[in-house]
Amino acid sequence: MNNRKLRACLYVLIASCLWGVIGIFVTELRAAGLTPMQIVAVRVTGTAVLYGLILLATDRGSFRIRLRDCYLFLCTGIVSFVFFTWCYFSAMQECAIGVAAIMMYTAPAIVAVLSVWVFRERMTWLKAAAVAVTFAGCVLSSGAIGAAMPSFKGILLGMGSGVGYALYTVFSKLALKKYGKSTVFFYTFAFAAAASIPLAGFDARSAALLLDGKTAFLALFIAAGCCLVPYLLYEEALTTLEAGVAATISMLEPVVAALTGIVLYQEAAEPMKLIGLAMIIGAVLMLSLRQERAPSAPKCCKTEGAQH
Repeated sequence: MNNRKLRACLYVLIASCLWGVIGIFVTELRAAGLTPMQIVAVRVTGTAVLYGLILLATDRGSFRIRLRDCYLFLCTGIVSFVFFTWCYFSAMQECAIGVAAIMMYTAPAIVAVLSVWVFRERMTWLKAAAVAVTFAGCVLSSGAIGAAMPSFKGILLGMGSGVGYALYTVFSKLALKKYGKSTVFFYTFAFAAAASIPLAGFDARSAALLLDGKTAFLALFIAAGCCLVPYLLYEEALTTLEAGVAATISMLEPVVAALTGIVLYQEAAEPMKLIGLAMIIGAVLMLSLRQERAPSAPKCCKTEGAQH
């Protein structure tokens, strides 16, 4: 492997770790007094502003869209991204960080199912097996067997994050047929910000919290460090690595999320949870290998420019 590929692999590893530690910042911001929707609003607004400034300096043409195509960004930004992120952050409130991350990673399997309907792809034996393994792994890792099971609300939110994440992949694939990745990424976050700010219910108290030094740093990092920077690193890596290879390396993300909960927040590391995590990662690897053999297939969520 040459130096360029090694550097690209390093970029994906760093991006995966940054995505994986988001639970720390969500937990700290929630402890400071912000609600999950307020954290969503802070994250997407910060990302939209920062990326908008980058585009102003480097690629102003990416701002051009047709009004009749706004529905695409309503779907990527609001129907999928705001919904996915709110579910994910709320799930962390109801169950372990690692469990929330694991359930979010049902998304590739959901994409495989949705693609049969939306993109008229065949449901192959490999995809069917990956879907079955994913949901079996989700049952094990959620604590339904061999451990104290999370609340029904927590499981519902965790699965909701997987559905929303999967919808982002489907909708962004449609948007990318008309616009470049920079345009899709920026308007996804711009529309997400426009929707989440009114829903967040900011008041004088929450505004004062965001002006506090520690909270302001956490808010900036959850936008820049856990969203924009890993996205830019991942997209740069994709100029060198095959999408399937990058998606495979990015499986470090749920591992980092699970370890974060275990090490920092004393979350239990039951054997069944670890087996479930391994099953989900294995299923996503199966889908990644299929993707490398069939380039026309929908890419794993982050290869289409997602944030999480």
